[in-house]
This record gives sequence, C-alpha cells and structure tokens, in this order.
Amino acid sequence: MQVHRAIRRATMFIGMAAALTLGIASQAAATTVNITYTGSVTNGDDQLGVFGSSGASLTGAAYKLVFTVDSTVGSYSTIVDPLFSGDQIFGGISATMTINGHTHVFAGVGGPGGNFDIVATKPGFGEFGQQFAVSGPSTLDEVLMGLTSTNPGVGFPTSVYTGFALSSCPAGSCTAGGMLQIASAGHSTFARLGFGSVVSAIAPIATTPLPASLPLLISALGGLGLVGWKRRNAEAA
Repeated sequence: MQVHRAIRRATMFIGMAAALTLGIASQAAATTVNITYTGSVTNGDDQLGVFGSSGASLTGAAYKLVFTVDSTVGSYSTIVDPLFSGDQIFGGISATMTINGHTHVFAGVGGPGGNFDIVATKPGFGEFGQQFAVSGPSTLDEVLMGLTSTNPGVGFPTSVYTGFALSSCPAGSCTAGGMLQIASAGHSTFARLGFGSVVSAIAPIATTPLPASLPLLISALGGLGLVGWKRRNAEAA
C-alpha cells in the first residue's frame, strides 16, 4: 500500500512538471502580427467629429491604420481549395485609425473582436486583407483594407506569419484600398482609404520567464519524496 501511494505521488509530480513544461512551450510559441497601412483618404466626411471637427471633410487627409492580431485569441486555419493556397486567422483582431492627429480605437465588444487576416495565392495571383467590424442596433464600427494582385511581385506575402513591406502595388495589375465606417445615433463618419504602403511585423508575445531556481526546487522536492519513500519502506521492513 505504501509503495502504491508513493507511485501515485511520483506519477502526479511528473504530470505536474510535464504540464508546466508544455504550458511554457505553448506560451513561447504565441505571436502577434502587426499590419500597418499608410496612405491618404480619397474621399470622406466626418459627421461625428471622430478625427476633428464635426462635419469636416476627410478627403486628402493622411491616415495610419494598424491591425493587431493576437494568435492566442484568434483561430488559425489553412485554406483548402484546388486554386488557392494560404492561411488565415479568425478573431483576435483589434485596430486603430489615426487621422489629423486623432486616433480612433476599434475596441469592439468584450475585447479584441473579430474578423479575419487572410493570405491566398495561386500562380499569377495573390491577395491579402484585414477587417474589423462590430455592429449594434444603432451603431457600426468597421474598417477594412486589402490588396489584390494578378501578378504579385517580389516580396508579396505568402503567409499570415510572414513579415513583409510593400511601398506600392506590386509589379503588374493590382487593386488596393479600404473603407472606414463609424455610425452612431443616425450620424456617421465615412472614408475611402487610398493605398500608400503596408508593413507587416511578427513579434513573440511576452511570457513570464521560468525562474532560475525552479529546476532546483523541483529537484529538491523530488529528492525529499524519494528519501521519505525509502524511510517508510525501511520502517515497514
């Protein structure tokens, strides 16, 4: 009976140590994807005064749009299609838009909300885009941006986890741009976004480092358990 209890305790201890190790490994693999667009508004009207004075025109104003994708919140999947290949992340996306020195945070409901970050390619074709949208009975908070090319140039992204930088449309025929809509109580701010540049950067999510003393503590606990088990066996004998 003493031996069985000792074995159970040892098994439990090993399981806890393994779970700790797996937890650290999974956290270390977590990443954020930051996609930053810059350009100018091709046409827009700010009825709500989100980016300055109410009713002001946004046409011609420079913008900076940043999407942040949290891989620990979003759901990753690959695209399965005979004509396309790529991957995507659903959810875990937040966004901020800065125009005229004013920044609007697309906070969503209950944290980073959602939508998609997608890259799809086939020979002679490529596209990627991001979208954030939250709507209610009388509100709308939405921004989307993307680029499609029928002849992707060097540096065109092939994965949501590949960093890239494009200062213009890739070589060949392409279309790029986006749209911003913010609505509340019958008024709205609207803008069509011209494409200037896009940069995607991948960064690991900070995790709590393993304390240097933890392996020593685990070793000490294991040694104490072994000594106790031997002592009980000796007393029983």
